Amino acid sequence: AGVEEISLVDGGFVEEGDIGVSPLQFTPDLRAGKADALVAKLGLINPGVHAQAFPADLGAENAAAILTGADCVVDCVGDLDVSAAVELAAKELGIAVVAAPEGYSPETVSAAEAVSIGALQAHEALRHRN
Repeated sequence: AGVEEISLVDGGFVEEGDIGVSPLQFTPDLRAGKADALVAKLGLINPGVHAQAFPADLGAENAAAILTGADCVVDCVGDLDVSAAVELAAKELGIAVVAAPEGYSPETVSAAEAVSIGALQAHEALRHRN
């Protein structure tokens, strides 16, 4: 899709509950950093994409520093406080944000699935506008 560089921010570690829920987390990843494990998978899927891990918890205190230099942010967090910090920092930096559509319920779909839905809706809106 034209992505050449991606940064993954997640301070968590892969837990048993992530296996089977997250499509790119596998049993050998248990206790590994989530961002590091995903970067390894992305390198296998598409070696042409430079993926970088930020093993940190994202919040209001570091969002601007982490997002600086990004062209776009895809918010798959599923935490309203963190999403608010991302949205504010991205707005201040002039960075586009793709996030779950308003009203999504984490009980019915994952944050990543909701973001995919939101991205498709935004793509369709832009396509019909042009």
